Amino acid sequence: MREILSEKLIEIASTQKKLEEVADRIDQWESSQVTLEKGTFEALNVSDTIVSLTNEGHQMVSVLQDYFTRATMQLTEQDVRHTAELLKEIHNLFHSIQWNAKHTNEIMHNCDQAVATQREIGETAKNSLHTISESVNCVVACTEMILAEL
Repeated sequence: MREILSEKLIEIASTQKKLEEVADRIDQWESSQVTLEKGTFEALNVSDTIVSLTNEGHQMVSVLQDYFTRATMQLTEQDVRHTAELLKEIHNLFHSIQWNAKHTNEIMHNCDQAVATQREIGETAKNSLHTISESVNCVVACTEMILAEL
């Protein structure tokens, strides 16, 4: 019986070592998670700013188009067409930038939600690991007590 218990203690010690390794990996994962959260937060702020700036630029182009329409009375027809085409290109460019900024912003919000979900998963894994570790420690203590009495 003593030999069997001794063998089991060796197996449990190996399990404890593996639990420590897993705990170390979870700590590394948590550190990486914090870095990811900070990066996602910063990217989300930049993305929000880009959306705001493109909206503002889009509005400015619209105002400029209105102003241009009123001011075209003094220009040649060719100047008017050329400037109108240029303004239309600028308008289309801002529209494209705005679409991409909104799309990027949506992606960043999804990333932010995924990061939050990963944090919850990590916390659950960490709590489970802690519970398992405590159980293994109890088994070791009981086994050592039984061995001491044999």
